[in-house]
Amino acid sequence: MKLLVDIGNSTHHIIGCPSEPPVFTVVFENKIASCQLNFDDLYAQLHSLPLKVIIIASVVPQDVIFWQDMAQRLNIPFHIIRYHDNFSFKINIPSPEMIGIDRLLALEGGLGHDSQNDILVIDSGTAITCDFLSKDRIFSGGMILAGINMMRQALHEKTACLPLVIQDYQTIPPLQGDNTQTAIQAGLYWGQIALIEGLIGLFKTTYPAIITIATGGGLGFCHDNVKSLDYYDAYLLIKGIFSLSHKLKMDL
Repeated sequence: MKLLVDIGNSTHHIIGCPSEPPVFTVVFENKIASCQLNFDDLYAQLHSLPLKVIIIASVVPQDVIFWQDMAQRLNIPFHIIRYHDNFSFKINIPSPEMIGIDRLLALEGGLGHDSQNDILVIDSGTAITCDFLSKDRIFSGGMILAGINMMRQALHEKTACLPLVIQDYQTIPPLQGDNTQTAIQAGLYWGQIALIEGLIGLFKTTYPAIITIATGGGLGFCHDNVKSLDYYDAYLLIKGIFSLSHKLKMDL
């Protein structure tokens, strides 16, 4: 079994999946807030699994040490994914070492949905990333914007009176809030949808046949209302790690 670890700015998404069958299958799953990681508790969950390797993708360099130590404790090899690993596309930007590995992995996962057309991958997490991959499999860049929780915190921290609202991810807010709190909730929810729809519209003016794919917790509760999306895939980054893992030259 492979343990695939996606380390984001807010959470560690941990997936155990079979080593050999090429079809992505979840055998073990845990999603832990970065501030709640506990080495002994997690080791107790993992040591009984038939793990052969830990494959790590991280946008938080200091958190990698935790997983290196875990691999050593479990006595199994580990691999940290870098931009120079065998991705299924060419990275055509001036400083590829500076690109967030999450963006590359989302594109890699996106190819599992469509490998024949131009694709646009939108990942809404702590930040929102919007990346374009041509049908010739060339990545030349994209966009980075503030995510919904960052917006929520900024409204509170950068103003004198606006509260830090609790976003109810189970209820769709009305288009017009009738007080300050519900107005912020409406703005965060519908504003993100309008933002995503607008970005997709901009790309479609240049690439009419583009396939749009989204992932990330920031869209998990509202993707059904983004009408121009072709796919929403909560496991997109993990599937990118899974795809890349088959190409790693490791003695397991």
